[in-house]
Amino acid sequence: MTQPVTEPVETSGLVPLAERTNVLQAFRLTMVAAVLICAQLWPATLGAPQQALAPITAGYALLTAAVEVVRRSLKRRSLALVGALLLADGLWIAAVVARTGGPRSLLTVLVGLHVVAVTLLASYRTGLKIAVWHSLLFVVAHTLREAGVIPEWDPPALAGAGAVPNSMVVSGVVTFLVLAVGTAAFSSLNERELRRSRRGLRGLVAMGSELQDVRSPDDVGPVVLRSVLATFSARRAALVIGDQSGVREVWVGTAEGARPSALGPEEKMPGKLLCRCWTERQPQLARMLSPHDRMLQAALPGGRNVVVVPMVAHGRAFGALVVEHGGGLDEVMNASRVNALLEFAAHGALAIRNATLLAEVERLARVDGLTGLPNRRTFDETLDREVVRAARSGEPLSLVMLDVDHFKRINDTLGHAGGDEILRTIGRILATSLRQIDLPARFGGEEFALVLPDCTGTAALRLTENLRQAIASAHGNRPELAVTVSAGISTIPRNALTGAELLKHADEALYLSKRDGRDRATLAMRRPPRAEVEAADHLGIPA
Repeated sequence: MTQPVTEPVETSGLVPLAERTNVLQAFRLTMVAAVLICAQLWPATLGAPQQALAPITAGYALLTAAVEVVRRSLKRRSLALVGALLLADGLWIAAVVARTGGPRSLLTVLVGLHVVAVTLLASYRTGLKIAVWHSLLFVVAHTLREAGVIPEWDPPALAGAGAVPNSMVVSGVVTFLVLAVGTAAFSSLNERELRRSRRGLRGLVAMGSELQDVRSPDDVGPVVLRSVLATFSARRAALVIGDQSGVREVWVGTAEGARPSALGPEEKMPGKLLCRCWTERQPQLARMLSPHDRMLQAALPGGRNVVVVPMVAHGRAFGALVVEHGGGLDEVMNASRVNALLEFAAHGALAIRNATLLAEVERLARVDGLTGLPNRRTFDETLDREVVRAARSGEPLSLVMLDVDHFKRINDTLGHAGGDEILRTIGRILATSLRQIDLPARFGGEEFALVLPDCTGTAALRLTENLRQAIASAHGNRPELAVTVSAGISTIPRNALTGAELLKHADEALYLSKRDGRDRATLAMRRPPRAEVEAADHLGIPA
């Protein structure tokens, strides 16, 4: 019987076993002190002299002390001792009650106190088992009193009252059990709430740990939704990115996983529920989603018992976490669960904000701030990659170097602001005139570079001529804004086999365009040395 009593003590896990055992030990000392003091001060009321209770109580106290010493030495292996001591508590209380009047004893209150203490400090299951143990001992002690095995020392006030009726015994047993069941019910509710809180905290910590490795804002939504669904056992959930002006993105999470939701133009406008959530910065609850909330209906069709919590970071609401719990319309939404969802939404908002800032920093590190084109760093990385790819695939690769003619004179005439506007215009033309696989970049100052994969020198020349004409005519009939560019073009394998040589020959061709009068494009004419031609043949690159 010892093991079944103690098993819930270990598995409850709400408070460390050692701490709960220490409190139980303090409770035992309190009961011992109370019995001895009452026997000393009011022996007539108890119906037993101190010398009748002292041996039993002293033996119980010594047993408790010995078990405590052994328990501390065994540490984690002491669970069986804890259960055995709970049974010893019942034996001592039954003996004390039997010696002081049995069912009529004032010390029967110890039974109730012990049941409550064990239920709250161990677990509600252990409390129920101890209540049954007390009831059994209560009946056995009464039987032994009736048989004369235990001396009948009743209080003087009850002298001559006759035998204790069986109804009083039954009433006492029922009282113990009702007290145990009631206490166990409340304890169970508290334990479930504590476990729910712990599960929410563990889920929040796990989500935070997973979000540490997220670098893209698009990766935050699946992590948050997966964590919310697992922690709260929700039916469905959605992560909305946007504000009152419109919804930009929606992720929907189910048991199968998270996915982005395609929204139509009408569905991108937030409904009243979302707008109220963002305006009041407070959670919003809905038994059923309104047909007017088209966005939420599209994400969670037929949603029931839906909670919408705002996602706020740095004082700005830019999204919402929507969780559907399902169930009947009479379901009661727990306030602690809503507060926990607020924590998840806050962490998700910070993660999205941080990932967005990180992505922006990385973008700025690779993009020229004036023209919006990739910068020199991105150009170098792309050129190296495309050279390797061209060598592997045998496709040609062209490089175009563009330089604005007389740019110093443009700055002197229009000022630096005017010169910057010229560069921005050229950047827009380059960005919108090339293929998706091409890379236009600002090489530095007034110089631009174009990396053109799978493009021969002749095709690159035609493209460059079109770009040159587009740049020259970009400002219409304003002569003061007339801009021309010079270009140099080199190609793998016609002019080079490495990125450094490709760049060198393109620069030389650009110099020839400048020398021959500017406003023109020139193909590099120099071929690689014989050794490089042989290397190209070995790699399978056509000359």
